Amino acid sequence: MTDDFEAIKDFLGTENKASLSVISKDAEKISAVINKLLSISVPPSATIYHLIALNQVVTYRDTLYNLSRASDDPLRARIALEKYPENIMATLYIYGDLAKYFDVNNVVFSAKEPGYMFTVGYTLK
Repeated sequence: MTDDFEAIKDFLGTENKASLSVISKDAEKISAVINKLLSISVPPSATIYHLIALNQVVTYRDTLYNLSRASDDPLRARIALEKYPENIMATLYIYGDLAKYFDVNNVVFSAKEPGYMFTVGYTLK
């Protein structure tokens, strides 16, 4: 997210199309995350959290895509830019919501499992 913000800032200052390539690449990475989210199975009690996370990640990816088109479609990019802070915050809140779900349901992950990042005391890097 930091790289995206810097790329947006650079493009706004220089109008250099190359700045937008960072955002395009991040949108592609997020598409891969979406595919992973679509492929995992979740217990019925986690379905709502999974759908919320999936929808928010798609919204974030779409925002990045719209920002990456700033040189071709400045109006769409402007609308996306206005919603960018809100979308970032909502995307970051997913982590806390999932961590609470796992904690309330006593779901424990070992240090070798991807879900370990949701363990109480773990710090995102």
